[in-house]
Amino acid sequence: ELSITCEEAMMTSKAAGVECVVLLPRVSPEIPDINVPQLMVCNVDQAHRYDTRRLFGHHSMNVLNSFCQPELYQSTLSVELSRQEIHELASRFDGRIEVMAFGRMELMVIKDATISEGSIVDEAGRRFPVYCDIFGYSPILNNADLFLLEFMDEFERIGIDSIGLDLRRKNPELAMIVAKAFKERDASKKISIKRKCGAITHG
Repeated sequence: ELSITCEEAMMTSKAAGVECVVLLPRVSPEIPDINVPQLMVCNVDQAHRYDTRRLFGHHSMNVLNSFCQPELYQSTLSVELSRQEIHELASRFDGRIEVMAFGRMELMVIKDATISEGSIVDEAGRRFPVYCDIFGYSPILNNADLFLLEFMDEFERIGIDSIGLDLRRKNPELAMIVAKAFKERDASKKISIKRKCGAITHG
């Protein structure tokens, strides 16, 4: 099922002139066999398994400094880094860097057969979405969408190569508005995006 889905996605992307990078599962006791030229890996085992491919690193690889291993074609920085830490790392990192700028970041991943799609509510009344993926794992997402549109010019100045927008599980209308706002660096869309997301955070 995984390879069929990937094949269809890659064919669609190729026809549209869009680069397609297959994201491997964040938790993978058994690493999937997949025959594609480039992958986004979520852990070191996946990176070693596919070290002959062009590899992109997911933010769960926790790139926190310029000495991170293994070396990949592109690394997504940890979403836990502060603004100053991103500046310092960018000035010392030799490879390509991506910064996540939009989306509900995964706080943790659990495996519990009793959990399906829904949300967890904390003592303050904040809701954290939960869903079950095709591998039987349940990611718990942040209660607000990361939103760093206002920092795009700054990221360009310090040498960030790629901006990550996680639009999975978003309705097509919101995905289009977000993608267009980031492409055009249109900060005026912030209010409408916040209204549709429910809550946003600067990290």
